[in-house]
Amino acid sequence: MSAIGIDQASGLRARVAGRQPPPAPVLYADFVLFRGAQVRLPPATLVWHWRPRTVPAVGWDLQSRLHVVGSPAQFDRAEYQRWRALFPQWRLVGRRLELLHLADVACLWLTSGVALTPRLKILLDWLSRNRPQMPIILTGIGHGAAQRLQQWVHSRYPLECLTETQANLRGSLPADGYARLIRWATASQPTVLASEL
Repeated sequence: MSAIGIDQASGLRARVAGRQPPPAPVLYADFVLFRGAQVRLPPATLVWHWRPRTVPAVGWDLQSRLHVVGSPAQFDRAEYQRWRALFPQWRLVGRRLELLHLADVACLWLTSGVALTPRLKILLDWLSRNRPQMPIILTGIGHGAAQRLQQWVHSRYPLECLTETQANLRGSLPADGYARLIRWATASQPTVLASEL
């Protein structure tokens, strides 16, 4: 091999070796606690509709959001890597407890005009036992209602509960949910049973 060929190959190897993977995305569990709650998601995010489907589906909307429908095991590692490079924020949307096991942040989508506390108590009890360090954002209701609900949560549960305004002011969020999602997707037998609240 000529000296020029060796030099080009070594330069390519050095560039590839020095290239850092993109940072892990922050995974939000957009947990729809009540049917009819209006879920509003930011543009330029990956939106994963977490429901069983025989054939998975992927498609873009007009706000540069990539919508993914299916279970994690239906997609391969290369797709995960492409999505990781494109989207720093992933939104896992649904009512399955797996979302809360895997995500970094829980967004509880509530609606006004219904009795919030019975269903919310069940979910907060579960979060206290299984994910006590996970930040929780109360959303879908007005700011005043969210503040009152936040005070109620803090008086009863050892959880970090935020309003949307507080969440927007907060700095960095944990981002280890991506690694949990990859492990869960590639495991032959997922450790979390499919369950719905």
